[in-house]
Amino acid sequence: MTQLPSPPRMRALYPGSFDPLTLGHLDVIERSARLFEAVVVAVLQNPNKSAAFPLEQRLARIRQARAHLPGGVMDEGNV
Repeated sequence: MTQLPSPPRMRALYPGSFDPLTLGHLDVIERSARLFEAVVVAVLQNPNKSAAFPLEQRLARIRQARAHLPGGVMDEGNV
């Protein structure tokens, strides 16, 4: 009997400044976690804009808010 290949691993990328993190952002992250094996939340900072919250605080809030979800990956960067 021939074995079928496993389906490809699907990942989602959700980039943004998340400044501030809103319930709408969390809704998209939670819905994506149900659809994809992993959701990469890329937290960006734009040096041309002044942020309401420092990058580390935004990262900490997102980590805390999505701690209950499987397959989470965080990243940060500059625009």
